Amino acid sequence: MRTSSVAVALGFASLLAVSTSWDPRSETSHPSRWPVSWGAGAAWAQGFGSAAPDRFFRVESEGGQGRGGRPVVRGYLHNDYGVAAGRVLLQVETLDASGQVVARGLVPVDGTVPGFGRLYFEGPVTAAGARYRVTVYYFEWLNRGGGGS
Repeated sequence: MRTSSVAVALGFASLLAVSTSWDPRSETSHPSRWPVSWGAGAAWAQGFGSAAPDRFFRVESEGGQGRGGRPVVRGYLHNDYGVAAGRVLLQVETLDASGQVVARGLVPVDGTVPGFGRLYFEGPVTAAGARYRVTVYYFEWLNRGGGGS
């Protein structure tokens, strides 16, 4: 869809224009001081304004152990919408026995989640827990095709 491409281009262009001296590695850099256009451009490009990700995605997940005994979360991300999604980040909340959140982290999903399909994921968690709550934190709809350049 052409609008999405333009939105992404405008979002990144404004990021570059506003932040030519911004350095994320700087000791004084803090998310509250990051360029506003980063969030605005990304939000406009992905269209989060009116719909929550849980409307389009379902997550099946379980905790386990990875290499070296490190805690991981793994499972399947289901796309219940007819358009492929990419650049997906999952938010993993580690819960204690009473259901309270004790840690949070982000797990990137490698690959493209096909429309009306699913994709396997596995990633490390920040802390082991009794349970994990996994939700879609960020995603982008991929080009829907059609209509030339």
